[in-house]
Amino acid sequence: MKISLVNLSDNKIKEIPDYINKLKKIWPECEVINYVNEKDDYPKKIDKLIQAYNDDTNFILCLNGGTTVINLLSKEIISRLFNKIKETTKPIVGYSDIDHISLYLSKKGYNTINGPCLKELCEYYSSKELEQLKLVLNKKEFNIPIKSHFNCQRVKGKIIASNIQILCMMHSKLGEGFLTDKILFLEDHTNDEKMIKYYIDFLSITGILKGVKAIVLGETRKCPEKSKLLEYMSMILTVPIISIENWIYLPNEWFCEVNENKIIIKPQNDKN
Repeated sequence: MKISLVNLSDNKIKEIPDYINKLKKIWPECEVINYVNEKDDYPKKIDKLIQAYNDDTNFILCLNGGTTVINLLSKEIISRLFNKIKETTKPIVGYSDIDHISLYLSKKGYNTINGPCLKELCEYYSSKELEQLKLVLNKKEFNIPIKSHFNCQRVKGKIIASNIQILCMMHSKLGEGFLTDKILFLEDHTNDEKMIKYYIDFLSITGILKGVKAIVLGETRKCPEKSKLLEYMSMILTVPIISIENWIYLPNEWFCEVNENKIIIKPQNDKN
């Protein structure tokens, strides 16, 4: 398995060789092509992403999250990407700040996987979580257990997964209709129940949730009142509200079926 490693965010990380070595220990058959250079400005980061898309690797792995990926979405910079990459099904993997570009790429029809970047994979996860990434890369079906739910019913739709704050920031780029017939998976880094309620209210008022079939709430950094949060969401939204522990790696635009006990995730070519 050949991997293109890119850095789209602002964080400067000196331990990159250590992270690559750790990845090879838990995934011995992988080969990493490193495109990371801490001196790269935003146009250069896009140029490296273009190289990563056009090389012969199997997927693109982002180094880490941060706070500045949204700068890559300026018309001048992002147009370089779409003008120079060939048609591809190659997935890009990342989450948190990376969701800025992943959501935009998903809207444009590109293959994106929401999940830990290299840094987080090496620091917080293990070979067990890596196995789920391998399932996604190999286009294999898998299930996620449901912990609790409100208004749950059997629903089917395509997946969109995002950090809730990033989805709020991207609402004008994505527009109404982006989530129509989708099952939305949300995660967040805050443990502030009031802020998460604010984000939900914002998404509801701006109309980006229009047409969504269900909302699945993943990791909220151990929000102490998660049950109350689910109840609040069920009061202002009429769709099923579901709680899970975490999804680790989730492919956007795959097919998803929700029932009372589990969520079934299937590749795009397997709708049954």
